[in-house]
Amino acid sequence: MSKTKVQQYNLTEGSIIQKLLLIALPVIGMQLMEMVYNLADMFWLGKLGTEALAATATCGMYIWLSMGFMVLGRIGAEIGVAQSIGAGEIKLAKHYFVNSFAISITLGVLVGLIMLFGNSTLIRFFNLDDPYVIELSERYLSISGIGVPFIFMSAVISGAFTGSGNSKLVFYINTSGIIFNLILDPITIFGLGMGVTGAAISNVLGQILSFTLLLIALYRHPSRPFEKINLWLRPQLKILKQIFHWGLPVMLEALLFPFLSMLITRVVAQWGPTAIAAQRIGTQAESLTWLIAGGFCTAFTSFVGQNFGANKKNRIRKGMRLSLIMLTIYGSIVSLFLYFFGTFIAGIFINDTAVIELSAKYLQISAFCQLMCCYEPLFSGYFRGIGLTMPPAVISIVINALRALAVYVGAYLGIDLIGIYWIITWGAIARGLLLVLWYLIKNRPRRT
Repeated sequence: MSKTKVQQYNLTEGSIIQKLLLIALPVIGMQLMEMVYNLADMFWLGKLGTEALAATATCGMYIWLSMGFMVLGRIGAEIGVAQSIGAGEIKLAKHYFVNSFAISITLGVLVGLIMLFGNSTLIRFFNLDDPYVIELSERYLSISGIGVPFIFMSAVISGAFTGSGNSKLVFYINTSGIIFNLILDPITIFGLGMGVTGAAISNVLGQILSFTLLLIALYRHPSRPFEKINLWLRPQLKILKQIFHWGLPVMLEALLFPFLSMLITRVVAQWGPTAIAAQRIGTQAESLTWLIAGGFCTAFTSFVGQNFGANKKNRIRKGMRLSLIMLTIYGSIVSLFLYFFGTFIAGIFINDTAVIELSAKYLQISAFCQLMCCYEPLFSGYFRGIGLTMPPAVISIVINALRALAVYVGAYLGIDLIGIYWIITWGAIARGLLLVLWYLIKNRPRRT
């Protein structure tokens, strides 16, 4: 990388707001593009009917769960590359990336094979009683498994670029894959008459395209994080141990969160396909918050990582204050939008009156937790950047487990679906509040 490029992507010097936005805006833009695709995908599938939405929502839980395994390698690349570059250790940054890539390709192949050949067993977990929904779910999940290894490998390469401060290129490449999907989706779903199968094939092709472009960029692009890289070096035990030390808490959090959400979805399924479809619409609309805030978490991890490696703690504190102001404004706007326009949002994706009414109620209730849903990824990014991945993982695992337990107890006691929505919302509020509290305790002034 040229000297100009190094200075451009060095997050330890210069205007904090400028450097923070340099990495945050492309990541947020990428998350926005993903949200646009998910919403467009849901729009087209909604035209096929409630069964198609219910089937893809069911499979989406397993795809979400599989991303938990992806986190291990990505976190190793993000933290390892960011801290090593901040400390001026480029060779060490390479070692972290190569070892993270080895972890990801291994896990990606294993998870993909399970989804490809174990789809029937996985779908049976939800106790669906509609044979057509079951058939669509199994077909969609098996095809999706083919794309999983490419998602895992793309995540590690993206993590290396983001950790080095260059999230802009990742944005361009992933946006290309998303635009490809946006064009291909209606063609495969309706033009070729493939329905849900076409949506799955479109996803996989887009994932392969993104990986191919990222791999080319890793070796050829002028602003690549490493001048030369060999992906097939033998893994190093010391580096692997450090990656697992960072990544295991985050992986457990990322695995348990969707698994516990799947348990909640299993309870929601008692109210039928209408409830499942409404929940999918609601969670996709909520992505206005968590996709943006999640992207900011990735950006802030890199910012904190580089400055932590350079021992610039005061710069980290200033970056936190600026980020907190921006996310507070954004989270407040989203909360108001979800609360007052829930019916309008749901009506964009489906014509079923019952689904629209239920989705609007879900969004109105979830509006109360959106601010904390912004804070949680921000403070998680701080802890990950300094290499303390345990605090956000502990809070997430404990609160989500208690939330799932509360949902099951509530359903047993006869609480209706609206009551379940409130339990979900209070759980999200608790996660954000506890993480903010943990940060304040860690950074309280020391007595002399």
